[in-house]
Amino acid sequence: MTASARPRLLDGAMGTELMRRGYAMRAPRWGAGALEDAPELVTQIHREYAEAGADALRTNTFGLRAADAPWCAVAVDALRRAAPTATIVGAVGPADPAAPPEQRREHYTALGDALTRAGAQVLMAETHTTLRGAREASDALRAVSYTHLRAHETGRNL
Repeated sequence: MTASARPRLLDGAMGTELMRRGYAMRAPRWGAGALEDAPELVTQIHREYAEAGADALRTNTFGLRAADAPWCAVAVDALRRAAPTATIVGAVGPADPAAPPEQRREHYTALGDALTRAGAQVLMAETHTTLRGAREASDALRAVSYTHLRAHETGRNL
C-alpha cells in the first residue's frame, strides 16, 4: 500500500438495521424486500453509513434470486442516491443449496451481471455458510466481472 492510499471502510449490516428500525423480514426476499416496501428506509440507512465514514457500501440485495435480477438496478440506484461518491459493492447472497448446480450458477451469474450492469464497482459473495457455496459464488462472480472487464477494455458493451 502506498503512503497516499488508505483502506476502504465498508458499511455495516443492512438487514440488522432494517429490523432494528421495525422492518419485518419476510422470505424469500428478506431484507431486499425493503427495496419495494420501504425504499426510503434503505436509502436512509445507506446515507447514515456514509455519514458515519463508510466509503464502500453494499447493495441491499441479500435475498434476491435470479428472477429478481431487475431489482439490482433499484438497489444500486438507492445506494447511489444516498452516497454518490461511495464505492458500490454489489452483494450477492447464497443460492438455494438444494438447487441443482446449474441453477446455483445461474443465481450468481444473473445477479452479478445485473449488479455490474447497474453500476456496481465491486462484487461480493455475502453470507455464505458453506465452502462449496462460497466457491461456487466466487467462480461465477469472477467470470461475470471478467466478462465486463474485457468488454470495457475493448470498448464493447455487452
